Amino acid sequence: MSKKNYEELYNNFMNYEKQVHAQNQKRITTGLKINIIFPLFFLVLCFITDASKLIFLILWILSLFGIAFYLMYVEYQDYKLQERMKNLAGEEFGDGDSDEPEKLIGSTVENVEQSMTQKMDNLEERMDEKMEEIREKMIEKKGTSCVISYKSSSQTQDA
Repeated sequence: MSKKNYEELYNNFMNYEKQVHAQNQKRITTGLKINIIFPLFFLVLCFITDASKLIFLILWILSLFGIAFYLMYVEYQDYKLQERMKNLAGEEFGDGDSDEPEKLIGSTVENVEQSMTQKMDNLEERMDEKMEEIREKMIEKKGTSCVISYKSSSQTQDA
């Protein structure tokens, strides 16, 4: 095979991999929607029919587990696909900034964690400042009360 054939084969393979990645993203989105709709269907069916509620509860739980395993499988396959594409393409696929593939679920969790720690630090600083102000006021009050109590005790001794 010539170099041109290899390049064509490589480009076809990468296009196929990108299509599979897009399909995986759609599968995950569909799986999340089904994860909400399917259990609700069992819940409605449970209240409409006069059948045993235990059966519907078991079916509901099994459906949740089944959908969760399906989502984990698709996510793992997509993760492996992205790793393979990154190894083949080098910096061509993805951001090129990091070694981690693009996150499909929970990408904003890290941002929330950072903002929460930042807010907690700011809150802690304000609390420290307020505590220092309270301490200073307490010291001032104790100092004036000591002077007042000293004057009052010395006046009683003089009398």
